[in-house]
Amino acid sequence: MISIEKINEQYGREMAVILQACRVYFNTATIEDINNITKNITVNWNEVLAASKRHKIRPVVYKILLQAVLPSDILERIKKELLQITQRNWELACETERLILLLKANGVEAIPYKGTAYSKQFYGDLISRESSDIDLIIEFKDLDTIIELMQHDGYLGENVWVHEFLQEKNFRLNKDFNFNKFQQQKRLFHVEFHWRVAENYCVLNNDANNFLWDTNINNALVKKDLVLLSNEAHGMSIFMHHAFKDCFTLLRNIIDIGVFLQQQQLNWTKIQRRLQQTKCEKSFNLATELADSLFGIKSSYQPNPSLSKAFLKQLIVVNPVNMVEKKPTGFLMRKNQQMRSGVEKFNFLLKFYFTLLLPSIIDFRIVKLPRNFFFLYFFLKPIRFLFVRYNGVEEKKRFIPKE
Repeated sequence: MISIEKINEQYGREMAVILQACRVYFNTATIEDINNITKNITVNWNEVLAASKRHKIRPVVYKILLQAVLPSDILERIKKELLQITQRNWELACETERLILLLKANGVEAIPYKGTAYSKQFYGDLISRESSDIDLIIEFKDLDTIIELMQHDGYLGENVWVHEFLQEKNFRLNKDFNFNKFQQQKRLFHVEFHWRVAENYCVLNNDANNFLWDTNINNALVKKDLVLLSNEAHGMSIFMHHAFKDCFTLLRNIIDIGVFLQQQQLNWTKIQRRLQQTKCEKSFNLATELADSLFGIKSSYQPNPSLSKAFLKQLIVVNPVNMVEKKPTGFLMRKNQQMRSGVEKFNFLLKFYFTLLLPSIIDFRIVKLPRNFFFLYFFLKPIRFLFVRYNGVEEKKRFIPKE
């Protein structure tokens, strides 16, 4: 575990406080350790709170800081924000359960994934993992039925006509389909239906998607018993998402893996067998080393310290890097460090650059080609890119219904 003195010296006292709070959460440090940092130096508490929000770890950090010696105004802010997070997570959990039961009543099986379901299963409650949306696992064959049910329930599908155009190609090109529910132009819920862990360009072995249907737990999310992923399947799915999709860019990624590693009754033989099948041993070594270096979490899987240096630098900053898709150079660097061989790296680069040619919502909106001429989008997209760039903020605005 990296010494807190080194964190304070190289990355600032604010990050030292945040990491120390996380260590207290994992029982590898104490409240006195936090107070020892703050009693002799001045801490920018506004930046501590802002960085915790950017890393999406406010519930973990705040619950610990409430036990420490802090200025009264900061304590009040923490209590207020924690209450808001608690209320929001409760709303998300209730809506998750309602949607699962609605779909089940119409013959569609959906399994809760990430979000409040992961919080309940691994953090021990609904409120310790900061969540913003609802994730459900489905079979792609049920998507048309789901679209009809969700729209009847008041949800608006994102790019329904694109799915109608792509049909079976949507299964191969994408990993999920999303819906939003609005009230007076304010989004109440965002729901993602997944049929795979990550997009094709992440070069994740297809065997990884088998985790999404490895269920052996029936437990209540809020009130009703639901079918849940097994501990091994849910933890491994989250690990693969954070490793191959997020590339370990936020402290929440490592905390998620940390609470998984601390489970008492994990079947490590099963986990190691699955890691070999999916060829993810190197990435899992990296994840365990990051959890050990940052939080002092030990596991039955042996970490490899030589992998973690570049990833630690991007994690221990108060202002983390933007989403990896917006940083293609950094994304390629971090992905290549997780590849096991030159052949894998070459295969990844091919798929990554092929993905850049795949049509986006803008291409479909500008030119609506017949399905038989789908291949022409690969030639049209580079031309479109010269004149019209993708703007995520503007695209999200298009989903807001007009009053």
